[in-house]
Amino acid sequence: MKKLVAILCAIVMSATCLSLIGCKKDNGGSESSKPQAEVTTFVSLDVNPEIELTVDSENKVVSVYGANEDGKVLLYEESGIVGEDLETAIAKITDLAIEYGFLTEENKTVLASVTSSIEGKAAEVENLIKSKINVVAEGLGLNVSVDLEGAFSLMRDFDKFKAEHPDNQLIQGLTVEKFKLALSASETGEVTLDVAVTMNDKDLIEMVSSVHKDLVAFATDAYNKVKAEAFLIYDRAVSSLVDGVYTAFYQTNLMKHPTTFWYGPTYQAYKSMARGFGDLARLMTYVEKSCDYPISEELVSEVLLAFDLNAEDVEKLKDDDGNITLNSIESYVDILIKNAPEGVDLTALKAEVSALLTRVETDLLTAVSEEIKKYEPQINQIITSAEMMVTALEGATVINKEVSAVIADLTAILKGVADDVANGQLSSEKLKSYADLSSQKADEFLTKIKADLSEEELAQIDATIKDMEETLDSAKKSMEDTIDSAEKAIKYSLSKRKEDRKTA
Repeated sequence: MKKLVAILCAIVMSATCLSLIGCKKDNGGSESSKPQAEVTTFVSLDVNPEIELTVDSENKVVSVYGANEDGKVLLYEESGIVGEDLETAIAKITDLAIEYGFLTEENKTVLASVTSSIEGKAAEVENLIKSKINVVAEGLGLNVSVDLEGAFSLMRDFDKFKAEHPDNQLIQGLTVEKFKLALSASETGEVTLDVAVTMNDKDLIEMVSSVHKDLVAFATDAYNKVKAEAFLIYDRAVSSLVDGVYTAFYQTNLMKHPTTFWYGPTYQAYKSMARGFGDLARLMTYVEKSCDYPISEELVSEVLLAFDLNAEDVEKLKDDDGNITLNSIESYVDILIKNAPEGVDLTALKAEVSALLTRVETDLLTAVSEEIKKYEPQINQIITSAEMMVTALEGATVINKEVSAVIADLTAILKGVADDVANGQLSSEKLKSYADLSSQKADEFLTKIKADLSEEELAQIDATIKDMEETLDSAKKSMEDTIDSAEKAIKYSLSKRKEDRKTA
């Protein structure tokens, strides 16, 4: 299920990270060299597990993604979905959901959401989903219903998002289906939710499909956090060596470049901030997910009381790790509400639960703030490194309008980050904006450097960087070992959880 913090700051993996460790895989299907038809349709199936698919104009599945941890358990080491026609894929997913005990007599409602860039296609796909799920389930002795309404947690986030933008007519006119698609797009890390809701369906579907095709099926939030931490450490090592190469070159050749030597420290300042803030932003997206933090005993008691559960029933609220979290509570509530007998008025329960979850979120945000504080030393290290370059620029013998503008710009960025840290307002979204701005500026100055230096000088710098690769080998090996260990651990966990469900 999607949580408040997940809406505000979405995650996900960068293409650079994937290419560096060589773990790009096809989720649930084999790669094909055949040209792909245009992707046109987004499908979300919420059992719990929650599965998202993108489908092309020929009704072939282009990508499949486990949108929560149960979804990843369900899809782990499964094939026969990507590349198949949608009807076959729906049958496969339904069969797996029953086989592994997700679809049962106690949880026999599937929530479906469909958005398509082709007029009339959504209704066609909705009918296909209903028909296929019912046929497969009945064949396995289970009477399943398919509901096109959103889950309680999704609707709660939908209503909250609209309440946060009372004067925005576009947001007030959103459908639940468009919100669900925009939410999925925002969680790729490619775009914020505020921007995603303004985009057309076609672009959103293509974005989700592209990112989901590249994500590895086992990449849980826990794995992604370990990976982001490993990249943060490695990139600090890279930055300390490589980003200063141009600075060192210009210092050595000051007489040959008396008016442009300041390009080096300027590039180094922006590039080091781009690396550092970018890595921290990716890491912060997982730190900010308060849904995964265990809640207090006091709140557990309130939750039990709200659902009229006794101490023996507490297991119903726990996740697979034995913790009671916002995520596990929402999963319980979603299943409870969607499977309520027809005709039961759930209005009072929904209002009470929503108020309770708001208190849980408020309590957990404190835990998130404390976790974020652990990364202040890394942030301060990045700030200090950049400030050294600013000092170098301020001491330059040649101070013109362009240099003065760079000093002012760098100072403004560093002050913004420092103020956010001091005020407790730093977030992944803000860090990403600082990183994106710094990266743009670094690219601009790298272009200036390449225009300023001769081919011979650039070749000399390239040779210096290549010589540094051996020095970085140890740091790279450490990063790869950390990621490899995390991959093995999460694969074992997913495999065991899947096997436990099959034998239960």
